[in-house]
Amino acid sequence: MNPESPAERHPFEPFLPEGARILFLGSFPPQEHRWCMPFYYPNWINDFWRIMGLIHFGDRNHFCLPGEKRFDEAAILGFCTREGLAFYDTACEVRRLRDNASDAFLEVVTPTDIPALLARIPWCHTLVSTGEKASTLVARTFGCPVPPVGGYVDIASLRFWRMPSTSRAYPLPLEKKAAAYSKLFLPAAHQRYKTITPMLKIGDPMPHFEVVDQDGQTVRSEDFIGRGRKTIIYFYPKDNTSGCTAEACSFRDNYAALTEAGYNVVGVSKDSAASHSKFRAKFELPFRLLSDPSTEMLQAFGAWGEKKMYGKAVLGTLRRTFIFSEDGLLERIIEKVDTKNAAGQIL
Repeated sequence: MNPESPAERHPFEPFLPEGARILFLGSFPPQEHRWCMPFYYPNWINDFWRIMGLIHFGDRNHFCLPGEKRFDEAAILGFCTREGLAFYDTACEVRRLRDNASDAFLEVVTPTDIPALLARIPWCHTLVSTGEKASTLVARTFGCPVPPVGGYVDIASLRFWRMPSTSRAYPLPLEKKAAAYSKLFLPAAHQRYKTITPMLKIGDPMPHFEVVDQDGQTVRSEDFIGRGRKTIIYFYPKDNTSGCTAEACSFRDNYAALTEAGYNVVGVSKDSAASHSKFRAKFELPFRLLSDPSTEMLQAFGAWGEKKMYGKAVLGTLRRTFIFSEDGLLERIIEKVDTKNAAGQIL
């Protein structure tokens, strides 16, 4: 024990993106020599970013740099900004009673002014504590009960969730932690997803969209209307995953036949243009891949909504294929996509 250790100020500024809807509050970052990046949940053996990858992209390693024991800080910052996720901790000054990363040996010197943080993100409707110490400090601030792990209490206009610790010392498999955290992103808990639109109907016009392709070139819905060809727009969850790769390769292997039959082919996912560029080159795909990180196009087509993951309902891309006439009117929807025979379902 070292009760005389010096007080330590928080190393990070609060991360409060404009329009943030969810504020995550942990206890305090580990010592700098344990970091693999200078951002929240920086410890390589903490699974917070693996859980986010699993929930949002179906891949626990989505935010892990290949071949390195580091998280992809740039990808994380972009993701948190797009998704409206804010971060700080429940203490801005602590004293470490032992030289380790355990919350049990953190003495809070100066607690965070949580109401002041919330005043800076007025759209925030959800407060999330990660771990026992953080949960206790939040409950003390608002004079409310500590929620059960995976549960919540309502505080005026806020919903306060207590999530399991993402430290590997907490005895719960990563998949079960992800199932708990996925509750935060369901429509009932996350108000901005109330704008999800129903799926299109046969005869509907192609929804307007303006996105970029794998080369960063702007692509608009108008580019596919009145050009003398039908258009296949297929939505898929993620580049380089097994099912999505099989689907893309089915369209690649049958591209000549599809072209001869009068079709354009376009793939769409939340992935970045850079990710699309690599995926397209790796598998020699002859058609364009469109990037929709905001999910606006996905929502307009009804390809974004609830689906099952590990037995729990989560929000994500719904694998669907839409076929439009030369005039941009919807002719057919394929909801049950056979990824290995995606093109064969059309030809």
